Amino acid sequence: MFPRIALFCLVAALAPAGVWAQEDDTEDDPLAGLNDWLSIPDFTAEIAVGTGVGPDGALLGDASRFAKHVGTVYCRIDAIGLTETQNLTVVWYRVGEDLARQQVQLTKAKPNAVVSLNIPATQAGSWRVEVSAADDQVLAVAPFVVGAPSIGGRPAPKPAPTHP
Repeated sequence: MFPRIALFCLVAALAPAGVWAQEDDTEDDPLAGLNDWLSIPDFTAEIAVGTGVGPDGALLGDASRFAKHVGTVYCRIDAIGLTETQNLTVVWYRVGEDLARQQVQLTKAKPNAVVSLNIPATQAGSWRVEVSAADDQVLAVAPFVVGAPSIGGRPAPKPAPTHP
């Protein structure tokens, strides 16, 4: 947090001195980009997908490719360097289509969570899970495949058999 305050003070001190000379007469705010930088979370998130969760909360069957009849896929979210409570959104996408959203709350005392989604064999294809902060900033992405990868919402074509 201290580096952000120091940077803000430096920018505030230099702004009146004309450091940002504008080449046109637009009324763009030269500090607008700074607001985006200041909203970067103070923690990082890591996610992984698997086929189950052990008694200690560890992910089982951690993989990026699952059988067509996988059933339930689990996603474990770990926050590293978390100092305050964070509400995160977990979004499950199949071939770019948002199919499910789940909310999780992580705290310094409990910096991880596990969510799951039942994936029927009819929804085989390319998937991804995204974890976003409250401001919709994507913190982590985990792509995975159920059965065969999808191309444009359809399963990939099987190669034609070759005969001599």
